[in-house]
Amino acid sequence: MAFILPTYIEEGLCQYVSYEYLEHVKARSTAGGSSSSSSSSSSSSSSSAVGGAAGGSEWAVKLLDYYKYQIESDPSDIYGRGYREVRSCCSQLGLQITLEEIKMEPTRLPAV
Repeated sequence: MAFILPTYIEEGLCQYVSYEYLEHVKARSTAGGSSSSSSSSSSSSSSSAVGGAAGGSEWAVKLLDYYKYQIESDPSDIYGRGYREVRSCCSQLGLQITLEEIKMEPTRLPAV
């Protein structure tokens, strides 16, 4: 079943996933090299891409914080409002349930 999401929901979901990814990369880069050898190569490459060496660098963490701030404070209706509304749903329901609810009713976000 194909459906078209309202733009603010589509972009809000993208921004939400981007924000969560930035959180993940920041956590990995500030872990101080305490990752185990069983870590996946994609995880280690994401932290090294940002921080260079294990533990990251101060400028990389500041850059991650800047990108997160940009997502959080975006004043636009499509990206900013979309992100904030999706974040609200996901914090109440979780990402999985939010996506399932959107799939059932693609014209609006679930009521929380």
